[in-house]
Amino acid sequence: MKNKRMSWGSAIKEYVTRAFDFKGRSSRAAYWWVALTIGIIIIPLTFWVGFSTGAGGLDSARYNQIRIVSLIPGLIFLIPSFSLAVRRYRDAGLRAIYAYVIHGGSLVASLAFDALPFEMMRSYFALSFIAMILSLIEFVIVLRPSYDAEKVAADTGAVGPGHAFKLFWKQYVQFKGRSSRSAYWWMVMWQVVIELGLYGLSFGTVSVLLRNDPAGTGVLMGLLFTGMLLWVINLAMLIPSLSLAARRYRDAGVSPWWLLATRGGMLIFVVTMSTTTTQMGVYISAGIVVALFLIDLIIVLWPSHQQHSVAAA
Repeated sequence: MKNKRMSWGSAIKEYVTRAFDFKGRSSRAAYWWVALTIGIIIIPLTFWVGFSTGAGGLDSARYNQIRIVSLIPGLIFLIPSFSLAVRRYRDAGLRAIYAYVIHGGSLVASLAFDALPFEMMRSYFALSFIAMILSLIEFVIVLRPSYDAEKVAADTGAVGPGHAFKLFWKQYVQFKGRSSRSAYWWMVMWQVVIELGLYGLSFGTVSVLLRNDPAGTGVLMGLLFTGMLLWVINLAMLIPSLSLAARRYRDAGVSPWWLLATRGGMLIFVVTMSTTTTQMGVYISAGIVVALFLIDLIIVLWPSHQQHSVAAA
C-alpha cells in the first residue's frame, strides 16, 4: 500500500520510538532523514575538534580527542541505527542476516580500528579498509526503493545488442526516462569493442608505417590521424553515455543526480591523483576512485524498479 512521503519529523520520531525494533521495515525516506541528521551532528563536532587542537598535523593527542568526540554520539546512536539498518535492508528486499553481516561487520571493523593506539594505525589499516568496503555496499543497498514497489519494464524493455546500439544514438541527449539493464550493458560491450578496434587500428597503422618507412617520417602523421579519430569518436559518445547512465540510474531506482557524486567524483580524484605530490595523497585519491567506481558498478547492475516505494510496515 502506498502512502505519503515521510517527513523529517516522522523519520526522527520513528527512529526514536523503534530504537530496539529489529522487526518490520523502514522506508528509504525514513533511513536517509536520520542519516542526514546524524551527519549534521557528528561531522561538525569532528571538524571542530580537529581545528581547535592546533596546527602541526595529526598526532596521538589530537587523534584521541577526535576519536572520543566521534565515539560518544556513535555509541548513543549505535543500537537505534543498527535496528534502522536491519529494517531498511528488509524493506529493500534483503533478509536481515545481510544487515547483521554487512552493517555489523563494518561496525566491528570500525570499532576495532578506533580502539587501536595511534602508533598502530598503519599496521592495521586493513580494518579501516574492510569497514569502508562494507559501508559502500550498505550505501548502495539503502539507496534502493522498497522491494515490493511495483516493478515495471524499462522504457526500452529487454533489448538485444543491435537495438541497444540503435537506442544509444537515437536517445543521444535524452536524460529523462529509463533504460533497462540489457540496453545499458549491451552498449558497454559495443563501447569496449569500438575502443579495442580503434586501438587495434592505431597499432596496426603504426606497425605498417614503421615497416614500410624505417626512417619513421610517416609515423607521426599516422599517430596524429589515429589519435584524432579516437578522440573524435570518444567525444561523440560522451553525451549519449552520460544520458544512458542517467536513465539506467533512474531505472534502478536511484536519482540520476548521484552521477555527480560517482562519475563526477571519479573524474575529480583522478585529476587529484595525477597532480598530487605525496604518496599518501595518491593512495587516498586512488582509494576514493575505486570506491566510487564500485558504487557506480553496483547501481548499474541493479534490476529495474519503479521510482516510488511503499510505506514502512
